[in-house]
Amino acid sequence: MICYILRMPVSPDPDPAIEPALPAPIHSRPRARIPRALLACIAVAWALSLDQTTAAGVESDWSIEKIDMSKPIKPGTSVIVSNLYGDLRIRMIKDADDNRLPLTAIIQHHADDAIRPRIRYDINDCAVISVTYPGPADAQPALHSTTGPAPRVDIAVFIPQKSSIEAVTDSGLIKIKGVKTNVRARSISGPIWISSSSSIDARSERGDVGVVVKEPRWRGNVTIETTAGTAAIRLPRKINAIVDLQTGGTISTDYSLRIHRSSTSHMKYARARIYHGLRKFLRIFPPIRARVKVRSGAGDIMLIRPNPDLKQS
Repeated sequence: MICYILRMPVSPDPDPAIEPALPAPIHSRPRARIPRALLACIAVAWALSLDQTTAAGVESDWSIEKIDMSKPIKPGTSVIVSNLYGDLRIRMIKDADDNRLPLTAIIQHHADDAIRPRIRYDINDCAVISVTYPGPADAQPALHSTTGPAPRVDIAVFIPQKSSIEAVTDSGLIKIKGVKTNVRARSISGPIWISSSSSIDARSERGDVGVVVKEPRWRGNVTIETTAGTAAIRLPRKINAIVDLQTGGTISTDYSLRIHRSSTSHMKYARARIYHGLRKFLRIFPPIRARVKVRSGAGDIMLIRPNPDLKQS
């Protein structure tokens, strides 16, 4: 039981702009009383399970290590972070004059592991952060264990405001929040959550992708591609953009879209021009630079208006 808990990644902070909020508790319901005999049985069973787990030595077989690193980088230096053994969380440093690149890595490994992961941290023309294991390929730990827990590394990075980002995982989460520069994210089966006021390029084969565009005067592009994952895009109010959608799944939206079905395949297509203000009422349609392009093989696509009751972060 404890071994399983150590294997679990740290739960990501809920992003209210994308992730639905839990319903409020119903206080009017009467509180149910649990019989004392049942409570006693639960306490005894819990104590026995602890004794058995401790006797088996599960708790001492696994350890968690924390590594903190920080280096200065030049303004505008691109940051590439690759972690095939866990999650990536990336935030922006609030101070515009702070050009450090701090990171925190949480390493979970078994006491009998012959090799330990290394955090590569190189800064040249671009900053490269990656997780590697020394030794030959056949000595590398399995990315996906079918017999029990596997070694795991979770990384959190704070980047300067002018640095673009590239993030890569295998099955881990990529969460990039509140940045103002271009973002590129790649994952095989892990979910991707991004909120940015600049261009976004996110691709995951089997993971879900959630994107929040923060600024209404945004001039970038959003490109999302999935094979089977769901893609959700939340646009800001007062935005002018051209939206192109294509999927073999379903398309749901808060905007007015005309969906076309292919005559030769199961694919669906939709395109919309979203305007506000004088452009909407006077039908003034100058060239629009902001574009949203979503492609999915079999996943669903959701195009969502901003919720005024939720803060986009």
